[in-house]
Amino acid sequence: MLLLGLSAALGASWFVWDRSAPAGIPEESQRSAPLACGEDCAWFRVAFTGDTLIGDAARKRIKKSGYRSVLQRARPLLAGADFVLVNAEAPLTNLGRRWDPSGKGWSYNTRKAAAEQLAWLGVDAIGIANNHGWDRGALGVADTLRSGQQAGLGVVGAGLDEARAWRPLIVPTPHGSIGVVAVHTGRLASPPVGAGQPGVAVWDPARVDGAVAAAREAGAEHLVAYVHWGRNYAPIKGRQRRLAHALVDAGFDLIVGHGAHTVQPVGRIRGVPVLYSLGNFVFNTPGRFGKLSKPGFGMVAHAWLGADGFAAVELRCLMADNQVTKYKARPCTDVERGPGFAELGPAVEVHGKAAWIGR
Repeated sequence: MLLLGLSAALGASWFVWDRSAPAGIPEESQRSAPLACGEDCAWFRVAFTGDTLIGDAARKRIKKSGYRSVLQRARPLLAGADFVLVNAEAPLTNLGRRWDPSGKGWSYNTRKAAAEQLAWLGVDAIGIANNHGWDRGALGVADTLRSGQQAGLGVVGAGLDEARAWRPLIVPTPHGSIGVVAVHTGRLASPPVGAGQPGVAVWDPARVDGAVAAAREAGAEHLVAYVHWGRNYAPIKGRQRRLAHALVDAGFDLIVGHGAHTVQPVGRIRGVPVLYSLGNFVFNTPGRFGKLSKPGFGMVAHAWLGADGFAAVELRCLMADNQVTKYKARPCTDVERGPGFAELGPAVEVHGKAAWIGR
């Protein structure tokens, strides 16, 4: 009954975001914007985060002090955004039993109650096209869709069958709609998504082209690829670069990546910004930054959309190493910000408390 009910409710070939009431995040911007903007400024800002997992090693803290104890310090990083999309690195379900019968690797879930707290944080939609989207099997995917729906969150990158797993998220703006396509490019320990089989969107060139066509059909004038790729705690891999070129060929205007848990340098392909990895956002595992001698920075990307398309991307630094923050991800300090932005490479320019990549 759960799958049938959701099938009727989520039957369109694309998901149109529509939230009548704004999230109400106070304007606590940490930027110094190099973009000209008068009194009638009409920028539409979309914020993207990297890997996000609420719970796991922070469950005792959450039980004692509530979800906002691990979320509230990250809130200023989303300030000023008109729309926020996070990569949910776990299904939103109370199911505790892992699907993978081999028991190999990590397996996560975020409890359903966290969905409303993500909405409180300012999140408008979640992407679950990643290697943990199937950690609780078909029922976990269905639970995630329902949890998102009940909390007013859009869900992209998963569905009750292949067509709906690939449907783009459509975000209306004053400057034309944005179409977001979420895709996982690695292996997935699940049955292949198909007719009547829930699952997540896993890389397939024909499906990418189909999602682009669906977004265009829905009226999208601007396309964003939200991509889970790369190896944990590793530099950019050749396959990431090859797939980035394929996505530019497919017509995307911005590529936002996640999956490596660490920040990777920003690139540009034929004028299209490629954010290879934003690193972690609020990710409640102990992490391996210290063990692997990796910096524990993350980034939140704010894409500025105007009448002529995406004018620039603003990057805000956060400290995501839980051994430093005690599971309270927060904006970088003045001392941390410089080394954090250095991870982005020479394609960015630092203005005030933010790094920028322009057209």
